[in-house]
Amino acid sequence: MFGVRCPLKSQISNFQLPAPSPCALSQFLPEYPLYPIRPITSIPTEIGPIRRVARRYKQAIDAVMNRAAAGEPVHATCTNKKEMENYLHIDAVNEALLAAGLPTPRNTNYADTEDVPRMLTGELNAVLPIHGQWKESVTKAFLNNHAVTKMNRARLTAIDPPGEIPSWFSRIEQMLQ
Repeated sequence: MFGVRCPLKSQISNFQLPAPSPCALSQFLPEYPLYPIRPITSIPTEIGPIRRVARRYKQAIDAVMNRAAAGEPVHATCTNKKEMENYLHIDAVNEALLAAGLPTPRNTNYADTEDVPRMLTGELNAVLPIHGQWKESVTKAFLNNHAVTKMNRARLTAIDPPGEIPSWFSRIEQMLQ
């Protein structure tokens, strides 16, 4: 390394593997992006009702679905809720908070369009001492690592009555066959 010359260095540093085409990659790796709801333009979702999504999400969904029409194992849709944390039942959140020795400032589920990590951070910080307050990123990590483990079928059915999440998994299962 120090002063030692490698005659193959220039050959190695210039060597590049050819980039696989998206079609070649997707033959092995099904793709299923989910886009959040945002009010601008409408598209149908997998479970029926028309939801409003941002134009940039609609364009991304259309691009993926064009690939699906060409035979690739891909699918895209928008969610019926703002973000994944909106699919957590409040009982799962409270159970995780209690297990961590934290207060449970709420007993009702968040609305589909509410920013759950931001709201829970504010609710917790309103009752936590100043030296124990959380940042939104900590709340988001807590929800995704702890509260999600407290979810069960009954809670999922209660928070997702149309069965949106099971429909995603059914679609993914079909894509893997």
